[in-house]
Amino acid sequence: MGLKVSDPLFGAMAAVVHSVDGVKAAVLATSKGLPALAGVDPLLQAELGTQYTRADDVTMNAGWLVAQQMREMGFVDAGSGKMPRDCVAAEALRFKLPLI
Repeated sequence: MGLKVSDPLFGAMAAVVHSVDGVKAAVLATSKGLPALAGVDPLLQAELGTQYTRADDVTMNAGWLVAQQMREMGFVDAGSGKMPRDCVAAEALRFKLPLI
């Protein structure tokens, strides 16, 4: 199912993902070998509370937003990985910088 781009929840998630703190958290998680969403998930929990859930593919939409952000910054996909226990999302993409 998923959220529509016009949904206010989607917009709120995008604002967190694209914020300075969101970008820093995604890059830091990536540097630790975690899925990029692992850094952003706690920020989404803090900002959205119970609206940030696995229901209705909300975490899937968050993962998509983070993946797009990471790719725009030049990172490439590096498979999927399990999320830390304190995260709402269970699994998400990991990223790495491309070899030049």
